Order: sequence, then C-alpha cells, then structure tokens
Amino acid sequence: MAEAHPGGSIAVDRHGNVFFVDTLKGVWKIDSAGKLTFVGPPNFHWFALDEDNRFARFSRHTAQDEMGIVRGASSPTLLASSDFPVAIHQGALYFAPTAPGKPLPLVRVAPDGSSRTLVVLRGFEWLNGLAATEDGSIYGTVDNGVFRLAPSGSLAWISRAVTVPDCHPMSGLEDKPVLPYLRGLAVDADGTILVAATGCRSVARVSPSGKVTTNLKAEADWSPTAVAVAGHAVYVLEYDHNAPERAWPPRVRKVDADGKVSELARVSR
Repeated sequence: MAEAHPGGSIAVDRHGNVFFVDTLKGVWKIDSAGKLTFVGPPNFHWFALDEDNRFARFSRHTAQDEMGIVRGASSPTLLASSDFPVAIHQGALYFAPTAPGKPLPLVRVAPDGSSRTLVVLRGFEWLNGLAATEDGSIYGTVDNGVFRLAPSGSLAWISRAVTVPDCHPMSGLEDKPVLPYLRGLAVDADGTILVAATGCRSVARVSPSGKVTTNLKAEADWSPTAVAVAGHAVYVLEYDHNAPERAWPPRVRKVDADGKVSELARVSR
C-alpha cells in the first residue's frame, strides 16, 4: 500500500520557498537563499500548500486516514495528509479518500468542511498523485496512467498506459506496482505534465496529447516521488530507496529552463 513508500509532496510558494515532505520526520523548507530548515511534524506522506490560509483550522480523522496542519508553518498553511495525496486550489481542497471495498470518490471540500463528490474513479484503490491548475482542472495519477478532470466535470485519460523511454526499473519496490509507477505531478503553463516515474527512477514529461519524454533521471538508488513547477523551473523530490530500515533520506533537485540540474538540499540521517 501507499503507506509503505516514502512521501510524495513538494511545493513552491509565491516567495520562492520550497517545501518538501520527509516521511521520517515531517516537512522541510528551502528558502529563497538556499537555507534548509525543519518546519515540523506530522511526518505524513503528503501535504498541500494553502497560500491563502483558508484551511488553517481544517482537520479530518477517520478509521482509515488523518489530515491536519503542520503547526510549524503559520503562513502559508501546510495541510498534511496521512494516506492519500491532496491539492488545494482556488479556495477548495481536493482528495480521493480510500475505503476498503468501496469505489474511489474524488471530492471537493470547502473551508467550512462541506464537500461534494466530483467523480467516482472505478477500478482503483487509491491515487498516487494529485494536482490542480489555474483553469480549474484536476489531474491525477495511478501506477501507469494520468487523467484530467475538466471544470465541466468530464473525465479524460491523457494516457492509461504511460511508457517511459529508456526506463531503468527501481529494484525493491514493495507490492510490485505496475511500471512506471507514477506518483506526484505538476502541470506547467502549456498543459504539459511533469510526473515522478518512481519505478523508472526518472521524471517524465507528458504532453497534452499523451506523448512521453524524459525530463530528468536519477542515479543509483535515488528515485523521484514528487514534482513542482515554478516559473520555468522544475523542482524534484527524490528519495534514496536503498536506505536501511526505511530511513529513506530525501533530497531536492532543480532543473532550470536551460536543462541545468542542481541539488538544492539533502537530508542526512
């Protein structure tokens, strides 16, 4: 299940601060000067960045999952999620809560806690990634597929069988997910999707028509789990999957508009 894998969230706020999840500890921040600081727990798998702080008092506790704010971040609010990816955009929270034996609903929640189901995703137990865009579209990933839910409510698969060129499979993944094992994603201004292809140790670029190319590759036992786009730069959260006892140290790399790759931060154990 997803909870047996390292976290999959990275985000960049309007000031250029980069936030990323560390499954062992919580959330870290890289400020615009490059300084790395620890923001705080909980050490959940996902979070959503809420720059307008509309969900600063939101919480959810069920038998299956939990959500709550990262208290070390007063503004912007970071809403952490234990068991499934979340996205906040234009005053709404989006997620797909899992429940054993039930279809997977993609829901929209208002700051007052009221919710409605946008679509039911049949045939899937959970989503691996979730993103919202300026036009009101919601994008999501499963192991080998990417979909778009349009503002009109229509659901379309950009690709149901993504194949990453020159894939070098990651060994030791639990539960043997279907490759390329797509996880966190982001969408740039022209509708191109940047998605962590964890099972192939790379970041894939998926065009609106479904064409797939490779944006970034990781070496050795490192592999991406989440992607953020800010301006013309791509920010990638990666984990060392070979670390003992699920220590899973994370690092963040940046791909500039000209393709230059730099490491912004690495957490040591």
